[in-house]
Amino acid sequence: LTQRTGKFLNNTDLVWPTLAAGPVPTDADLDGMADAWEQQQFGTVARGSAASSRDDFDGDGYTDVEEYLNRTDPRRP
Repeated sequence: LTQRTGKFLNNTDLVWPTLAAGPVPTDADLDGMADAWEQQQFGTVARGSAASSRDDFDGDGYTDVEEYLNRTDPRRP
């Protein structure tokens, strides 16, 4: 990898930064989506079970869990 100066990066922290630790979001229904996010997007966490991660609320071809992971809007195709 270069910095467009022709020099090689010799510091792994520039390539693999240290990620800050934090609390794990609550996921009561074990569907892979944080309960707070589900509440914000759908108004409820009670949409189902772990199987609800395969749902596609807006019908755009991306599952709700894919929308969650990619930070896209699961209500807008």
